[in-house]
Amino acid sequence: MQKLMVRRWFSIFQVGLMLVTGTALADGVPAAAANDPVVARVTYQCKGGVRVQVTQRTQTVGISFAGKSRKLNLTGNSSGTIARNTQVSWVTQGKAASMKNNGSGQLELSGCRPVE
Repeated sequence: MQKLMVRRWFSIFQVGLMLVTGTALADGVPAAAANDPVVARVTYQCKGGVRVQVTQRTQTVGISFAGKSRKLNLTGNSSGTIARNTQVSWVTQGKAASMKNNGSGQLELSGCRPVE
């Protein structure tokens, strides 16, 4: 009976550990990253000289600027690309892009253009 309890506890521990740490493929790449591969990387120059690095994946967008990094969910729409999380939205239309604070509606970054 005690062996059965130890095995059951160990199985629960293994499942809990997988949930906490996530899974990885054989090459060590986290499974979530493998399911959301990089589609494009673009550097933008925004008003005030702020440089923004945008990494677009199939489902998410990573945005890094001024020592901050944010992960946004890609939502897209017919007039451009929209990525958002609970705090901000990143919107591209043609070659212009901006970041809006979802709470206040104010632009955090504007006049962003791709660096060529």
